[in-house]
Amino acid sequence: MCSRCLASLTLALVCLLTLTQGVAHGQARPPATATESSRGPAIGPAAPSASYAPEMPPSPIRPLITYQGRLTEYGAPVTGVREMTFRLCAAQSETNCATIWSEGPKPVTVTNGLFTTMLGDTVSLPMNSFAYQPMLEVQVGSQVLPRQVLSGAPYAMTLAPRASVFGMVSEPDYLLNLYNFSGRALSAAGFGTAVYANSQSSRAIDATSSSEGWEKATLYVRNTNSNGGTAANIAGQGLPPALILENSYPGNDASGAALYTSTNGGPAIRSVDARISQEIFSVQGNGDIHQAQSADGAVKAAVNAWCGGSYTTIKRSFGPAFTTITVSSDGSPGACGFNFGFNISDRFFTASAMSMLPLVVTCDLPPFHDPNMGCQVRDLTGAGVNSEIMVVIY
Repeated sequence: MCSRCLASLTLALVCLLTLTQGVAHGQARPPATATESSRGPAIGPAAPSASYAPEMPPSPIRPLITYQGRLTEYGAPVTGVREMTFRLCAAQSETNCATIWSEGPKPVTVTNGLFTTMLGDTVSLPMNSFAYQPMLEVQVGSQVLPRQVLSGAPYAMTLAPRASVFGMVSEPDYLLNLYNFSGRALSAAGFGTAVYANSQSSRAIDATSSSEGWEKATLYVRNTNSNGGTAANIAGQGLPPALILENSYPGNDASGAALYTSTNGGPAIRSVDARISQEIFSVQGNGDIHQAQSADGAVKAAVNAWCGGSYTTIKRSFGPAFTTITVSSDGSPGACGFNFGFNISDRFFTASAMSMLPLVVTCDLPPFHDPNMGCQVRDLTGAGVNSEIMVVIY
């Protein structure tokens, strides 16, 4: 049919996004009411729970758009087969079609002027085609018709509550990809769990940022409860790490940090053994590091004290959380007794005199007096000498 023989064509777009698996399915019914339940079970699968791991579909899910139109020639409805071509054009193009997807020509059956076809059934629709609002161009034979704006169906413009997106997509592709050029790509809030991610083979959440500075972090987690709370709770089971932090930006301490924490007096990092409800490791907001006495790899405690016979005092010290270091003396020159507040019998230690003189420090762990440690500063003749002493427990 020549283009001059085509008097008019009226098309209407039915905004339905159809996900098919090679077999056409009817629309799933909503949950059954009390009346429906008495008649039998509701049709369709139950909504999956958050921990539900769906079975993989028998074939990859393909996005299709149901397109309907009305075709007339010389004012009369058409009946027959017409060759049609469909194109998606970039919306910003006003003249030639900047084609981002095309399909056809393909035969479309028209009955009494009406036809229905599926866009994407012969050439797959790329999902990123809808990142910007495209225009649909339809060509019947050689006649190119005016373009139409594609408008999304109400339920396709947002995710309905309790919506689940299933698929079988291999890396580096994504089942869901969010990108924002000027602001947040994802904002979630809720009285319960706002975002739940579960993966059985790879990363559940993969976040990437190219911004500089700690305030534009890849992941920003905040807790605003004035009564206290946890900004992030990350749990792992098995060999893979529960959390991986990586930063390839060679900047200063703030902008180049893989992990940046800010506190208002509380711990910046805290690790607790849930089996015994005990703190294992923590980094305080002022920079202090606390580590459980049973753990290896860091200084457990240190004390700088004056051992002056009848007068002893601690100048500075630190130890594990909820412990207090004390010092005492039996009156002997250069002698101090230390109580670190925890068992040090299975730990390593060093002790040294803070003096320009050639002095020797000897220490022992008196039996039946743990966690006490006794130290004395002596000169080369073995006589006690009042001095400042430093003891470090590993």
